Amino acid sequence: MTSKQPAAGVRPSTDDVIARLTADVPPVRRIWSTGRRLATWTGALALILSLAVLAIGVRADLPVRLGDGSFVLQLVALLAVSVASAALALRASVPGEEPPLRLSAVVILLATAGLTLAYGREPAAPAHDANFLAAGWPCAVATALIAAVPLLLLVGALRRAAPLVPTVAGLLAGGAAFFAAAAALQLVCPHDERWHLLVWHLGPVALGLVASAALGATWLARWRRAA
Repeated sequence: MTSKQPAAGVRPSTDDVIARLTADVPPVRRIWSTGRRLATWTGALALILSLAVLAIGVRADLPVRLGDGSFVLQLVALLAVSVASAALALRASVPGEEPPLRLSAVVILLATAGLTLAYGREPAAPAHDANFLAAGWPCAVATALIAAVPLLLLVGALRRAAPLVPTVAGLLAGGAAFFAAAAALQLVCPHDERWHLLVWHLGPVALGLVASAALGATWLARWRRAA
């Protein structure tokens, strides 16, 4: 398809310029609204977390723990931060709708600090616990595996848009996936010891946030370099 060329010496109109620039551009499918993409991702997250918890098996004392208000509050807060981070990440992928950098940083920092305080209030086991490593590394692996699929789904959705702040978008996507994984781990891990939680539950979340920001800075920024 080619547009009609203006006569020599005649200044082309705006419509002519637009027609010439878009003549060879293939059709582009409009992306879904932020709300629709968030609802779809949240539904997928709920399914992934449910399957992961069923596959690993719930902790034996879960009915008792669900009677503890602070435990339930931790779960609700982790899931709320996860969904809020996903909403901010999806907004960060649409030019003109980017959330303020300070707001994004505050959400992640407050969630991390709150989780640190919550875990730090749990009783500590005696020093030199022989089971610390054996009981801990499976939790770290489980956190990474549970977070991987929702993270990739969300980053894929972000890349279909046009994130102008890819590092922030990646960080928020990591927060959405890893805080949700931390909530799932609370349902399956029977260890409520302080250092186990701080090292093997919170540690993978912190590393996941850093890795997600790096993923955003590289993979989400490719479309800009290609352009």
